[in-house]
Amino acid sequence: MRASGPGAEPGRLGAAARSLASGPLLVVAAICLLGAAWIVANPPGYTPDEPAHFVKAVGVGEGEWAGRPGAYGIGPGFGPLQLQWINRAARVFHVPDRIAPDWFACSLFQPHQSAGCLSHRASNRGGSRLTYVGTYEPFLYYPAGFVMNRATSAHEALIFGRAVNGGIALALMSAAAFVLWRPGEKGLPLLGLVGAVSPMVIFVASGLAPSGPELGAAVCVVAVVCRLSRPGPASPGVWLVLGAAGAVLALSRSLGPFFLLAHAALLVLLLGPRQVFLTLRSGRWWSAAALAAIVAGVAANAAWGLVVQPHPPLDVGAVLGWIPHSLGDLREVLRQDVGSFGWADVNMPKAAYAAWTALELVLVAAAFVVGSRRQRLVLAAVIGGCLAATVMIDAAVIHPTHFPMYGRYALPLLVAVPLVAGETVRANHVRVRAIWARVLAGGVMTVAASVQLVGFYANARRYAVSNDGPVWFLGRSQWSPPGGWGPWVATAVLAALALVAHAIVASRHDPSLAHEPSPAVSPRLPEPVT
Repeated sequence: MRASGPGAEPGRLGAAARSLASGPLLVVAAICLLGAAWIVANPPGYTPDEPAHFVKAVGVGEGEWAGRPGAYGIGPGFGPLQLQWINRAARVFHVPDRIAPDWFACSLFQPHQSAGCLSHRASNRGGSRLTYVGTYEPFLYYPAGFVMNRATSAHEALIFGRAVNGGIALALMSAAAFVLWRPGEKGLPLLGLVGAVSPMVIFVASGLAPSGPELGAAVCVVAVVCRLSRPGPASPGVWLVLGAAGAVLALSRSLGPFFLLAHAALLVLLLGPRQVFLTLRSGRWWSAAALAAIVAGVAANAAWGLVVQPHPPLDVGAVLGWIPHSLGDLREVLRQDVGSFGWADVNMPKAAYAAWTALELVLVAAAFVVGSRRQRLVLAAVIGGCLAATVMIDAAVIHPTHFPMYGRYALPLLVAVPLVAGETVRANHVRVRAIWARVLAGGVMTVAASVQLVGFYANARRYAVSNDGPVWFLGRSQWSPPGGWGPWVATAVLAALALVAHAIVASRHDPSLAHEPSPAVSPRLPEPVT
């Protein structure tokens, strides 16, 4: 007989709360809390090229989509060959007096100086401002720029802009968590997502540049690809998420369509061409709408690229000759993808990089252990393909501009590795004994929480007291974010606790862990039909 009466309702509410907590809610809370802390607590101008993106966003927000031609002179910052490329993209935009960002990043590349110089800024003077991102795709600058132009100060405008672009990125990564989650699978469905969202991903997502939405969209698109590889039809919500994330990725930057093509290839690799066609057909109008949104985004990006955006010259011989150098850069690129803050000049302790690398290696190793032969081949192909594509981006796209390759340029590709590894482990959850599922989930969440907290604190200390300042800087900082350091450090700690709590709650309330079935044959991804 079903329970009724006054005591039944609290019981149902408690069960619903436990279901939400053991599902994606705590992981979503952790991602959003970390993003909020980074958005506010990182000082003005200290995400890559942020002053330049600020000028572009303000101009686009006021309707100056392409700006006016301009040029930088020879001086510090750019070498002669770099200057040739920079001036092809340089444009002039108008910035109002009240939000002129001339005092941003005043201690840039000075690790022995805090961001205290921000407290002694001069009065703002607006007018024409030159930016070297002037020809970049304007589509994701507009929402941030529209809000920024309503601010009363430069710092307020920056927080507004970061909140808009960061909000897009965090919303898409949160949607990825809901897309991936399935109850009754030993708490394993979100391990790949947590492994993909490194401190660097949160840092990039919290900045003003379109790289944030681009990266959030890439994480979400790969999550949807993993969801579509599972048996059974996808819900309309999954297709809506794919359409939104795919459109954002297509509109973000010039490489957005390339990243979409790579993730489409991943879906074909997982399912095979015929099954991809059947999956799209089963989505009916929902899949058609998602594809239409993506195609429209790609078309807009391509049109802008043809009319406005300059392109580096393609010299096949030079590209092939640079590949050995790109291979040599690969280790540093992968290190930066764990966490390289500021303008790639703020780092974490070496132990943090080792811990995150171990986390991802454990995920990949677990996938190879429990996966079927085909799943192992797919994962190996994903790893090899992502590394090869990273090398080619360096050799064919970045090197001709005479600028260095940074890890964030390849992150929209590389997030696929932990996501596919995590999905492989989830797909074979019946082969993972309960005790090992608890150890794996608890270990991944604990390491991720610890490294996220270390990354946030290392960046905060650098700007609060400099690298020479005390390790415990609270109460002694020379620069503080709005509200002081206390609330934002507490927010980062809460985010870390939420990740650990997810593993604990999932292990206690997942029925598949309480009543473990006997090991069965590994579920397999559908074989491609040719």
